Amino acid sequence: MKTIESITIFVSMMYCGFALASGPKIQIATEEFPPLSYSEGGEIKGVATDKVKCLLKAADIPYEMKIYPWTRAYNNAINKKEFCVF
Repeated sequence: MKTIESITIFVSMMYCGFALASGPKIQIATEEFPPLSYSEGGEIKGVATDKVKCLLKAADIPYEMKIYPWTRAYNNAINKKEFCVF
């Protein structure tokens, strides 16, 4: 199961990020869904969050990460450029 989760996150991030590696900062959104993603002390943490951060760092993609309700994050991903959801 962890392998499938890792592959899914990797493919999703690379799909939205290849062309952005040297471009503008992308917006990354997630929802409160412990233990995968949650906010604690003003920082976004979690198992999936850690993997996404590692992938973005390895790909040298500048980003800003926020927590939104799922519907808002999903609609932003559909309607805005440089916006990804995990």
